[in-house]
Amino acid sequence: MADNYLERKMEEHRRGPMPAYRHRVTSRGLPPGTVSFPFPVRRIIVFSAGEIPDAVAAGNAVGLRDSLVKALAATGCRVAFTEADIVSRNRLAQTSGACGVAPGDTDIVAARWEGLDSSMTITCNDTTTDINVYPRYGDSRHTCIRIPASGGDTGAAVRAVLWSLVEGNDYLLDNTVNIGC
Repeated sequence: MADNYLERKMEEHRRGPMPAYRHRVTSRGLPPGTVSFPFPVRRIIVFSAGEIPDAVAAGNAVGLRDSLVKALAATGCRVAFTEADIVSRNRLAQTSGACGVAPGDTDIVAARWEGLDSSMTITCNDTTTDINVYPRYGDSRHTCIRIPASGGDTGAAVRAVLWSLVEGNDYLLDNTVNIGC
């Protein structure tokens, strides 16, 4: 009996430790429930929401702008944003890797980057915060992403903006996407 025990222990020792739970991934190496698609490098400017009078709405719009700038910069896009306050402009530029400019200096960015591929304007009123996305391939057409001014799901709004910038999603142009409204 002792020999069987020792043989089993020796066999376990030769095989090595029990393997840990293997994290399952899809055929592309992504965790289940995620999607990956090519996102072309674009030159994008996000206009400031700092001049919004309502403090609650302004706080939500500025937070939304910051999330949007960080997500766009994380995709590898060249991102510029406007901000009048130099301290918050420098802070966001350092944390996101985007280019912060004063509201009147947007022409300098367009000239330095030899044009822009799209622009976004964040507007806010008492009930909603709207992100108007103007892509290059439809100058007069845009997508409006609308979330509640009191908070809303900024992550979903950022994903909607990214989705509207993917080529081939022209069905979003001239439409309004309501998120939690």
